[in-house]
Amino acid sequence: MKYPSANELQRVPDKQDSNERISEGMTASQPKDDESKACPACGAGGCSHWFAKDGYDHLRCPVCRHGFVHPVPPSEVIAAYYAELSGGLTSYASWETEPRHKIRLWARLLEKVRQWSGDGPLVDLGCGAGQFLKRARERGWESLTGIEISAKAAAMARDTVPVPIHESAWRDVALDKNHFAAAALLDVLEHEPDPRALLQHVFDLLRPGGCLIITVPNTRGVSLRCLGRSAYAVIPPEHLSYFCRESLGRMLSEVGFDRAYDSTCDIYLKEWLRFVPGGGNSSGSESAGAVQRAHYERSYRRMTGSLALYGISAVNILLGLVGAGDQLVVIARKPPEKRDEA
Repeated sequence: MKYPSANELQRVPDKQDSNERISEGMTASQPKDDESKACPACGAGGCSHWFAKDGYDHLRCPVCRHGFVHPVPPSEVIAAYYAELSGGLTSYASWETEPRHKIRLWARLLEKVRQWSGDGPLVDLGCGAGQFLKRARERGWESLTGIEISAKAAAMARDTVPVPIHESAWRDVALDKNHFAAAALLDVLEHEPDPRALLQHVFDLLRPGGCLIITVPNTRGVSLRCLGRSAYAVIPPEHLSYFCRESLGRMLSEVGFDRAYDSTCDIYLKEWLRFVPGGGNSSGSESAGAVQRAHYERSYRRMTGSLALYGISAVNILLGLVGAGDQLVVIARKPPEKRDEA
């Protein structure tokens, strides 16, 4: 199987893509009879072909509705993708954009975690440019650690916040088990080839009663329901898993977590700017990705001004009530007492 490069994947979806949805009850192509695999979220068999994009097949669980790339690309393909990653509207954009619309959300989540697990060490796995660690430090969290596999993002994180940043994959960082009061996986789990293994690793790092904050794209959010596989959130091999409340809840339960809080919020701005003049294909010497990125940044600054943030908060309340936000937000808690072994 030939895997496309990062540059080949950073493109504007065509009209045909935009008409192929991945909403509940719809598939982009017919199931393949010879394609079946156990669901990585709940373990159910019979996962069938969901859709294909950019040469990557996606399967879906018939029980918990978890979606995932299968087969998982080789590690060297994934490493090469991230080494090439630049510009456009991939993770690269989040490293250089001040996440103003997330600051209030992060403050609420940190306060909930403090109430449930108390003060103590916090580790951010996949910390990006360190924005969350910076906000945690401002809110009184003192013992902070970051892990980031991207050299560029890790360097930015060190400039953002004066805490230890390990430039490495999470598997290669030796940290004390049963030590951390809190951990964060913010827009990370969807990138992980083996999300269950990562959750188990974090479970082992947390002390009894410790909390894990998770954010992932929500397959039942308004953008994925409307735009289907043409959504920017569907970007293999960067995103390898696609979660909803049911699938993430099952995976957390299988690992041993209790789900303490969940909600949805946000409409992904970058999903919809393509339909605004100036946000589509480029002309001249600039790449389409550069034009999209510049348009996104201009619009983001306008739409996250002081007054606009109040509007965002109101929209998030509504999205949380109906479960249609593009971002799924979960706090999972390691039980205060060890479970009895069978």
